[in-house]
Amino acid sequence: MSSLLRQRETNLGRSQTLGDAAVLRGDPNRVNTDLDRLQAVTAAEVQRVAKKYFTDQNRYVFFYLPESQRPKSASGGGK
Repeated sequence: MSSLLRQRETNLGRSQTLGDAAVLRGDPNRVNTDLDRLQAVTAAEVQRVAKKYFTDQNRYVFFYLPESQRPKSASGGGK
């Protein structure tokens, strides 16, 4: 959120924000309402959406292991 506010501190940032609102959202006035809309999102809403989209069926799990614990096939060409 702070990056959105900092972006508006420069002429370039203000013009990009205004252009994005006009072109991508079809409403240049969105620059005046987007922050309020973002701040209105509750933790419960974020959790509801996360439960919907972050499921066991569409996740990837990465394990970062020390070289000594990696399987030979993952070490890059086995010695």
